[in-house]
Amino acid sequence: MSIYVDKKTVKKHIDKLVKHELPQTDYFKRIKANLNYRDVRGYISNEALVKQLALQLYLMAEIEMPSLDHYQILLISALEFIYRENIPCYWVKEDLIRALINTELPKHWVDLKPFVPKGLFILPQGLIKNTEGVNVNWIYFQYYPQNYLRPKIELKVVNVNPLPYKENCFQWVSHSKDDSVYCSTISLTPDENGLPKYRDIAITDLAKSSYKQENITEDDEANFIKTIDNLCFQLMLYMMAKPDSIVVQSGFGTKGTGKSKSDRLRNPVWIGKNFKIKRETSSNTTKNPGSSSSKITHWRRGHWRNQPIGKRDKQELEYKQIWIEPVLING
Repeated sequence: MSIYVDKKTVKKHIDKLVKHELPQTDYFKRIKANLNYRDVRGYISNEALVKQLALQLYLMAEIEMPSLDHYQILLISALEFIYRENIPCYWVKEDLIRALINTELPKHWVDLKPFVPKGLFILPQGLIKNTEGVNVNWIYFQYYPQNYLRPKIELKVVNVNPLPYKENCFQWVSHSKDDSVYCSTISLTPDENGLPKYRDIAITDLAKSSYKQENITEDDEANFIKTIDNLCFQLMLYMMAKPDSIVVQSGFGTKGTGKSKSDRLRNPVWIGKNFKIKRETSSNTTKNPGSSSSKITHWRRGHWRNQPIGKRDKQELEYKQIWIEPVLING
């Protein structure tokens, strides 16, 4: 059952909180220190990202709630990691995201060992939207090995003892400005068909408000979650296949800033900064220039090839994933 929340009242209260109280909190100061990156045009600003993360952690940690459901615990666990540690951030090039979304996952992707154990993917603004049309600007991801026990969460009004994971799993969490929380936990242990033993997805509305769009179906939400699942695994495969594509942006300089070394902003770390989509013109366009079908823009989908490497006479061959990139036709 939804509880009605007046949007104007909530916004007024939140705006006041963000302007006056939040910057003075330890949550804001520590997250800002941990995520002290320079702004990148076309992506969420550092200030906006820090405010969004710190505000949600502050609200969940300081305000007594009747109870936290499983998915709110996943969100607060992710936020607490960002609060406690220097979480690596990766700005992902728009062209790369478009290409990876149009690539098929390999058949045996479930036994993937993530390239990095945890981090934040920072996405181009306006490229990925949730089912209500709200930008998804970041994704927190983490790999949990079998029997990994997450640290106890001890905040002002929140004390949680997370249970250990029974098998290897990959998890991501994202939170949008409309208070929608998206979570996905995927087993990295394959079943007899090579698929995950289990997949746990969830969408929850932290505000428990009644102003959510009523024409959105569970299928829409599930498809959105699967899109992010796919993007996360594609990015992991890409990072493993092309480690040289992970580069620190240079050219900012630090002379004359007057700041101590600890206060200096870090340069953004890119995935696929120089990546460009492959494009072709359909042969039909040349043969039948007047044909409407010859002008349709479409993708020739990409895929991953499991290529053996090393000497062929080995008892157990080693394999490397090779990306066969998609091609945008008539684009």
